[in-house]
Amino acid sequence: MSKTVINKAGYSVFEDSGNLYHRWVIGKKYPKMDLNGFDVHHVNHDKQDNRKENLILLKPDDHRHLHEYEKMRNFWIKLILFFAVVLQIFFYLQFYFNQTINIPSAILFTSVIIILCIELLTHFFERTIRRPKKKNTPEAKPLEGIEPPTPSLQN
Repeated sequence: MSKTVINKAGYSVFEDSGNLYHRWVIGKKYPKMDLNGFDVHHVNHDKQDNRKENLILLKPDDHRHLHEYEKMRNFWIKLILFFAVVLQIFFYLQFYFNQTINIPSAILFTSVIIILCIELLTHFFERTIRRPKKKNTPEAKPLEGIEPPTPSLQN
């Protein structure tokens, strides 16, 4: 086996051929399967962790949707945390300036934030999960008689 180096994108590649090391590993995991038309996904997102258990095969569209979902999930978590911090600051400032906290306005403010987050999440999931498939997209097919592994999305 030849030496591996890290390419500009952060992946391990064979020094002599430039082939991606993780594709070689997945090829050893599924030796009878045609890997053309499939993407190899690093479950823990570490491009240099090429253990067999960290690599799964996905169709390119599924791989792209997975990464889009993860980016948006992280965005919404940050947004909700931001609103929670804003709410905390709002209550702190009212307490700091010795103003009585107007409970109905605080409940209204909190409710508006929660409803906004729910509406945005609902809109996102309807747009992303129910996105129609592109037409005329060739589907990658494995060799006959061999089923591709089903990806496990465990954290």
